Amino acid sequence: MIGKRFGRLTITSDAPHEKGHRSFICKCDCGRSKKVRFGHLKSGDTKSCGCLQKELMSKRTMTHGLSLKNGKETRLHRIWENMKARCLTETHQSYKNYGDRGIMVCDEWLDYKVFYDWAMSNGYKNNLTIDRVDNDGDYTPDNCKWVKKGHQGRNQRSTKLTIDDARDIRCLSSQGYSQQRIADIYGISKWHIQNIIKNRRWKENL
Repeated sequence: MIGKRFGRLTITSDAPHEKGHRSFICKCDCGRSKKVRFGHLKSGDTKSCGCLQKELMSKRTMTHGLSLKNGKETRLHRIWENMKARCLTETHQSYKNYGDRGIMVCDEWLDYKVFYDWAMSNGYKNNLTIDRVDNDGDYTPDNCKWVKKGHQGRNQRSTKLTIDDARDIRCLSSQGYSQQRIADIYGISKWHIQNIIKNRRWKENL
């Protein structure tokens, strides 16, 4: 398999298996190396280190008029932006749990109109948040569903907070992020965000 090419990625060496899944170290055309599960390479879900998605994002403009309501950004659009940031922005506080683990957003969802149409056709409501069925899988139509906020039962990584998560939440609050936006980012209730910000104890399993 060494030297085999998938999209912009070329396999350079084997990598330790991850939960029974065969993985490889791949070098992207941009020069960056990244660990990728073979299943993601074979299916075409992962075609680059993330640079391809960033290029596609930069070429797309929001002319659909769906991102704003009464002059304000919609909640669904914030969910979409946060989803991309977790996977593509290395400075994002949750990147280590998403993009750094090889979790990506499928190419079609880089277009907000496509994501919006999927959300509306799959039961999106303002009291729901997006959840991945396979915690190690990408953000794709087949791997995502809408669930009640704070009840992402199958995605245990998202429902368990660490001390580092609590510190990140307090840091976001000090930077001016609203409690609701932080709650959307972490997929937990606003009530738990309030407790963390006020240094109260929180349950490890929310």
